[in-house]
Amino acid sequence: MSTTPTSDPTTHLVSALLRSELLEPYVRDIWERYIHHEKLGEANPFSIRAIARAISTHQHTVYGLEISPHKYKDRVRRAITGEHISSETIDLFSETFGFDERTHKALHKAAAQGFDDSETVYFLRSNPQTLTSSCYLDVQLDPVDPAAFTLKATYTLLSLESGCSAFLFALPQGQELTYADRNFSVSRVDEDQEWVFTPATFIQPLQTFMLRFSVRGKAQPQADGSYRLLLPFTHRSYSAAIKLTATGTPMKVSFTEQTSAEPSPTAVCADTVTDYLSNFYPSLKDTTVALMWSPST
Repeated sequence: MSTTPTSDPTTHLVSALLRSELLEPYVRDIWERYIHHEKLGEANPFSIRAIARAISTHQHTVYGLEISPHKYKDRVRRAITGEHISSETIDLFSETFGFDERTHKALHKAAAQGFDDSETVYFLRSNPQTLTSSCYLDVQLDPVDPAAFTLKATYTLLSLESGCSAFLFALPQGQELTYADRNFSVSRVDEDQEWVFTPATFIQPLQTFMLRFSVRGKAQPQADGSYRLLLPFTHRSYSAAIKLTATGTPMKVSFTEQTSAEPSPTAVCADTVTDYLSNFYPSLKDTTVALMWSPST
């Protein structure tokens, strides 16, 4: 993880919005003209020097100001890494790279007031900043309450091209989330119990990092008497292992999958178990996976 000084979650999200805009083709075309000898790649998609040169040139062309690109380098770096973004910095970026009015206003509003819950969820859904390299989900049922569960999750995550300032997990039936990692702060953002994880420091592009947490809650009862638990995944996962530990009495268990293109979920890996059931997914993309169980009669 980066050693960038800690900043607040709002600044992290504003920075993420700025980075996503800088990678838009029409914006990227502008600052890439000012690349001299820097080499860009997936792990280094931004050139601080080139962006600073673009701002310096714009200030000279429009206002006749002779300001060295070196004067802008620190401001550009802090904005991109989420360390600090002022309203003046937002104006510099907007003017130089021709951000549309909606983006310009969104950046200012977010910097001044923060994101409200719906804006946070919408932005993080629309601009995923991580994918899952691998994960292990251990679901344990309660022998007394058939709806109750404990989910212990371990993820190896990979930050995407623009780096990572925050990411989202949907845990609709989770009433209590526990985590011991001081590198993240966690907040629940809406009634559907989507949780935002914010790293204490900006995570550079294409960096692998670990996340562990535990969730207790009650699964949603279905009309047929079964229980349904939606499992937490990022938009893409390359390896996912799931283990259900039953209560010692026979349980009907199945997993369901549903992509955005499918009208209804498909049941897979159905079985009657008394001890445990495991399932492995080599790859998941924009897929909702749920765990279903009911007492066997």
